[in-house]
Amino acid sequence: MTPAIETAQGRFKLQRLPASEGGKSGKADPLRAWDAADELLLNYLDEQQLPAANAGDKPILLINDAFGALAVSLNRYKLHGWSDSFVAHQATLKNLRLNKLEANFQIIPSIDAPTDCYDLVLIKIPKTLALLEYQLSRLKSHISEQSIIVAAGMVKHIHRSTLNCFEKHIGTTSTSLARKKARLIFA
Repeated sequence: MTPAIETAQGRFKLQRLPASEGGKSGKADPLRAWDAADELLLNYLDEQQLPAANAGDKPILLINDAFGALAVSLNRYKLHGWSDSFVAHQATLKNLRLNKLEANFQIIPSIDAPTDCYDLVLIKIPKTLALLEYQLSRLKSHISEQSIIVAAGMVKHIHRSTLNCFEKHIGTTSTSLARKKARLIFA
């Protein structure tokens, strides 16, 4: 049985890629393809009514969406996925197909910079500060004063240096309270 994430955006089946040993034997995969940070971010978007109903054709930038939990949940919008992981991109495409969703998703390899200007940027905090610093430094020229940037991560991966990195490259930064060991960063 494939596990499903349930959020305000809907209920979606998600699989990890590559499947772990438990998933190959017919039993449920013991590891989920999403974490509490994904759930917290998606719930926040619903509470804040983001993306705005008038978002139109402007893409949303998803950074470091590991298995496509964000891309699948937000598939009704035009999405750009930027990550340093080929596996993450393949998992996203697989999970879109698994849920019979049309791929409204453009992959941006990590060696390329995004080309659009984004009003909404959603970031999953990577474990490596150097990767985050690289991504934020490249992102700077693709956002405006009105852009909304929300990052999500597990508390154990968010340190003062993480917040300093956001402040250095993006600007004033604040955080949410932790919930289920996950936290949001607003920049």
